[in-house]
Amino acid sequence: MKRYIIYTFLFVAPFIIALYGIEFLLCQLPNAYMSKANYLENNSENVQVLVLGSSHGVTGIDPNSFSKNTFNIANYAQTLDLDYEILNKYQDELGTLEYVIVPLSYHSLWSKLKYHPQTWRLKYYDIYYKISTEKNPLKRLLFLDHTMQNDIEILWDYYYKQKNPISDLTLLGLNYLTPTESLDALTKNSKEIADSHKAADLNTLYNENIECLKKIIEIGKRKNAKIVFVTLPAHPSFIELLDEEQLNMLYATAKDLEDNKNVFYYNLLCDFSNTKENNNIDLFYDADHLSGKGAGIVGHKLDSIIKSIDNRIQ
Repeated sequence: MKRYIIYTFLFVAPFIIALYGIEFLLCQLPNAYMSKANYLENNSENVQVLVLGSSHGVTGIDPNSFSKNTFNIANYAQTLDLDYEILNKYQDELGTLEYVIVPLSYHSLWSKLKYHPQTWRLKYYDIYYKISTEKNPLKRLLFLDHTMQNDIEILWDYYYKQKNPISDLTLLGLNYLTPTESLDALTKNSKEIADSHKAADLNTLYNENIECLKKIIEIGKRKNAKIVFVTLPAHPSFIELLDEEQLNMLYATAKDLEDNKNVFYYNLLCDFSNTKENNNIDLFYDADHLSGKGAGIVGHKLDSIIKSIDNRIQ
């Protein structure tokens, strides 16, 4: 029996060592979470405007378009509970914070990463932001995000071919997307995207997300920072497919939270509605995500909004 255990150990040991090596190398790979956490650790005292949000925020608001020092901490599939957790963690370090921009998308009030198809992203908040999100240690292993073949390809591209895995990420946190190729390409998946964002039950997760928004507002008040809720532009082919009841509930909720003193709401959903045909389709990556050019325009728009708020309250 002792000999059997020894032989078994000798057989599996190389595989364990190989997996450990792959996991170690993957942990050293640059990614958006690592980059953004490092930025806040080193520059949080200079951030005047902090952008939260999911994929719409990370691709749709360009910090370089603002007059104030702005950083985009949004990420793909990041939900409101994680927006709150990040703001809560860094609130004491954000010594010059004046504004927090919180994108409110069609699906925001009925989403949580824990129940999202990309729930594997939860581990990154634990690893890089030190926010407790994943209790199961096995689910914190990076090599499980992909097949072993994909893991090896990722490592080969970075360590041998020296490809930057976050080449589309700007220094201030925008994921810069290229414009769509054509109107047909833009509208191709509109229905699929709209359907995926439709809430099965408008009561599910709604109250939890409202509490997250209220806690974000409370942090803003403690820091004397204004909260700006914003619904970002989408293509008309996407907007026309949205459930009217869900969309109106989003609008009503945002307006209820708004006080025009500490909390503001701006609906920019139809701002690029003249892209129905071939006009300005270069503002979009797909039907509900902006290209880098579109993100720049939205950034300038929000910068103007912030300036008008500053002038109003002086």
